[in-house]
Amino acid sequence: EEDDVDSGVNAVEEYIAMIEKRIIAEHQVVFCTSGTAAKLSTKWAGPKFSHVFLDEAASMSDAEIIFAGSLASEKLTFAGDPNQLGPMWMSRKPVINGFRASLMERALRAGVYQPTLLTTQYRMVPEIAQYVNWAFYQNKLENCRRETSLIRMPGVEKTGLNLPPVSFWNVSSCLL
Repeated sequence: EEDDVDSGVNAVEEYIAMIEKRIIAEHQVVFCTSGTAAKLSTKWAGPKFSHVFLDEAASMSDAEIIFAGSLASEKLTFAGDPNQLGPMWMSRKPVINGFRASLMERALRAGVYQPTLLTTQYRMVPEIAQYVNWAFYQNKLENCRRETSLIRMPGVEKTGLNLPPVSFWNVSSCLL
């Protein structure tokens, strides 16, 4: 019975792989994660797409970029922000061997290409964006959001406190 289950599982996996290949072959644009790109690159020998666009490339490891990039026959485009999180490593070996920074960040430092900075930020309230803009972007960012917002935390509104988006609280007296 165990052999029957294993052969049934294998048949289902092969059917799913066939459907995935068919779906991808029928489309000119495919969006996927770097993990899925790595799986795709192992299923096909050689490039599959003329162009591959890597979003969040600054947070990808070299292996993720190489796998995804191997799907491109003409152009590989990086998008991402090296001022945000870099690659996450499960081992210290890549860091020790000089791979702390992503391939995108190292290419920028080497002058391989000139990046385009998108200067309008949409996510942060202006008070938080002010610090990020100063600390990482030489005050080149503009806010799309004009309103400020106050943080509404359960229980705090009962105190009558109106907290700004960034607050620093001394909690040392709470420590045992």
